[in-house]
Amino acid sequence: MTKRLSDILPGSSIRVRCIEGGLNVRQRLCELGLHPGETVTVEKSGILGGPLMLKVGDHHIAIGRGLAERILVD
Repeated sequence: MTKRLSDILPGSSIRVRCIEGGLNVRQRLCELGLHPGETVTVEKSGILGGPLMLKVGDHHIAIGRGLAERILVD
């Protein structure tokens, strides 16, 4: 079942299915290690629409809700 990354609850591990958006969005997320096929763990989800804290491989990153809305996951 495909969902948006922004809808995933903390503690869940998911796989990135695709990234919606233009070249700049895809390139920025790829620089952060988020690309299709990558496994990601949602560590924290900000209250009242704040950023998401993610673990991608051995790295911890934070992304805003706007970018998280563009990432489809399984």
